[in-house]
Amino acid sequence: MSDPDNKKPKRSFLLQSKLAWSFFGVTFAIIGFLWLSNAYFAFTGELPFDFLNISMNEPTLLDQDQVSVAQQDRGPIGDSFGVINSLFSGLAILGLVYAILLQRQELHLVKDERDDTRKILNNQQSALDSQNRLTKKQAFETTFFNLLTLITSSRAGICLPTTHHELKGEPALALIAENVVNNFRKKGSINYRETATYRTTTAHINLFISAALTLEEYEPYFKPEESVHLGILMNAISPSEQILMAFEAYSPDNFLMLRVVDDFGFINEPKSPVLTEVLQKLRE
Repeated sequence: MSDPDNKKPKRSFLLQSKLAWSFFGVTFAIIGFLWLSNAYFAFTGELPFDFLNISMNEPTLLDQDQVSVAQQDRGPIGDSFGVINSLFSGLAILGLVYAILLQRQELHLVKDERDDTRKILNNQQSALDSQNRLTKKQAFETTFFNLLTLITSSRAGICLPTTHHELKGEPALALIAENVVNNFRKKGSINYRETATYRTTTAHINLFISAALTLEEYEPYFKPEESVHLGILMNAISPSEQILMAFEAYSPDNFLMLRVVDDFGFINEPKSPVLTEVLQKLRE
């Protein structure tokens, strides 16, 4: 992008040309002299050509020193100066044409300056849009990766007491998922949101939903197959978390989670054969 400060100013030829100004100056000087000559003749009946050492040889009109004309002859001779009026009329037209050319040139200059201003504003708007997109992307990535960090810490904080010791993290989630699946197989159906396990894991599972909604807000025309961030999120889901997410999504009246899980394909590619079995029964 060119720097507007280094741009040479556009100049009018008619206003800046010394030749044009010289021509108009000489023309107006000649006109002024002719007008003064005409006025001098009208009041005195004499032609002031002796100032220019011009002699005229007509015996009836001029003598050796000065031109003297009778009162009755001034009219016809004065009419001979009608050419000056024609000259003035022509110059008036020239002046009008000159004014039109100047105005046309100024309008072109104004148009060019307006176009330059529009280009500068468009460039500024483009730069501002780029900055806004960059800021939005930085804010999204900060939120998204903070949620991934929170998912990791939440997973590590899940505890499940057993007979011999207490399980933490992914082993605890794996045992919780195994117990839920066994209970589901025995009863044939289960409302996961009414179980004690739900209260233990729902906050953790909903972190994945929050990350998905953040991604959806950042990418209004979301395409799962083109999203790098979705791939990162999918890799963060463990097989046991997939199972628990499926039970929670297919619980009664949990339409928001079911919609997000389906749109983002969180359970479309089961990471364990147990999830494939569970999904067949849950979708019946």
